[in-house]
Amino acid sequence: MFDGDKNWFPVGYSDSDWLGDPINRCSTCCTAVFMAGGPVEVTTTVPHGQMHSTMEPELVAFGTLVQIVLFIRNFFATVGLPIRN
Repeated sequence: MFDGDKNWFPVGYSDSDWLGDPINRCSTCCTAVFMAGGPVEVTTTVPHGQMHSTMEPELVAFGTLVQIVLFIRNFFATVGLPIRN
């Protein structure tokens, strides 16, 4: 639940899963970003192409998370709202 008195610094989590199909190397990448105790972005994606290791989808999920956090930081800077930590 959102609480304006809590930390406004974006906190992100990412993870991936092979979906139990190591033969076709299908994976799912999930990310979640929270600010002030509430979710501001939650995504689930299936990367295109085959993944050749279990680490590859983890890097895809982390890269997506970094893009989202940078967007949030830049958005707040553009509109002139400071991110309180």
